[in-house]
Amino acid sequence: MKFYLIFHLNIFFSSISKKQRKEVINKCYWPLLMLVNNHKIPISIELSGLTLEIINKLDKKFIKKLKKLIKEGFVTLIGSGYSQIIGPLIEGNINQNNLKIGKQIYKKILNENPTIALVNEQAFSKGLIKIYRKAGFEKIIVESNNFFYFNKNFNNKLRYNSQYLSDDYNNS
Repeated sequence: MKFYLIFHLNIFFSSISKKQRKEVINKCYWPLLMLVNNHKIPISIELSGLTLEIINKLDKKFIKKLKKLIKEGFVTLIGSGYSQIIGPLIEGNINQNNLKIGKQIYKKILNENPTIALVNEQAFSKGLIKIYRKAGFEKIIVESNNFFYFNKNFNNKLRYNSQYLSDDYNNS
């Protein structure tokens, strides 16, 4: 069994006020990077393009360190779009534009093009497969109950392994 450490950075979490954003970066996000830096533990970091923009405005040194750790292979960037929207409730073209703008921000600030995405709010529908694929993502991370909902004959022994998703139109 393989284990992955994925950290979700969300500067817009409902209980974080604008005044606390710098404190969150200093007390939560920096210690995460220092853990990676000091112990060479590989992790993945997911953040929206909007969160990345805010961090970039508040702490350029954090962005510089994150870029360095990505280049060294200790951090894998996980994409999620520009804003953390609930995909199944939004029209396809809005989802597509959200992912496209997010990728532009990742490229602009980190010079990275993530190929793995975290499905926002873990709200998944099969219609999103085509949208994420069209946006250039090769893999998506979904909450396992969503996967099992669409795969009734699934072998539970494989629950914690990577899985293959497809929709009714052969998008995968």
